[in-house]
Amino acid sequence: MRPAGHIVLGGVASVVFYPFPSVNGLVFFLASVAADLDHYLDYLFHNGLADLRLKGALRYHEVLRGMWGRPEFLNLSPFHTVEFAAAVYVSSAVTGIAWLEAVFWGLVFHVILDTVYLLRQKAVTLRAYSVIEYFVRKKGLRARGLVPGEIYAEAVRCVRKADANGKSF
Repeated sequence: MRPAGHIVLGGVASVVFYPFPSVNGLVFFLASVAADLDHYLDYLFHNGLADLRLKGALRYHEVLRGMWGRPEFLNLSPFHTVEFAAAVYVSSAVTGIAWLEAVFWGLVFHVILDTVYLLRQKAVTLRAYSVIEYFVRKKGLRARGLVPGEIYAEAVRCVRKADANGKSF
């Protein structure tokens, strides 16, 4: 789902789940949007920190979206994983900090929105929902002679080429 969708639906959900203006409602909203920061970090990692622009990251993900049909496509978004959500949940349960619980539910809401979007796009299997799942699936792709990481390098090259030519996506 695109950031604007997360902003609108996260805002509506935060008001529904936390009816009165509250810190927890704000935290839920921020978590439901900020979960996508891992997409930006993904771009920074794959371009070796050579381009820190948000515009570059948005272009990069548009290029990747065009590659969804390729058999070697496999995505890991760490803030969208079961392990990350479990760590936030356990932290909330152990400490009893209410705003950490709001972070957890904001993450859950975000992942549900993304999953519905990917289901509608018939692309739900492109994302690994667990770090363990990612490495198992990556090993399986490599056993078939596919190199999932090359897609990301190719997407970075496309963004750089478009920037060099002054093109916009």
